[in-house]
Amino acid sequence: ISSTLPAVKELRLPWLLFHGLKDNEVYPRDSEDLVRTYRGKNRLVTLPNGDHLLEKESSIIAKETREWLNKHFS
Repeated sequence: ISSTLPAVKELRLPWLLFHGLKDNEVYPRDSEDLVRTYRGKNRLVTLPNGDHLLEKESSIIAKETREWLNKHFS
């Protein structure tokens, strides 16, 4: 995460981020830090049953992504 935070400060596009709360590889607070650091419009969607690959969360991800795209790019 330490190498990602400086790069995030330079981004200006809307950013949608998903994080599974059962992720054993990346801590949820890392995603929270990214969202806090990012200066543009952003949204963090936490998925209570999501693991690192979010394989079982495709319907939620699809719904959130459609809404996000319609809001920011329509």
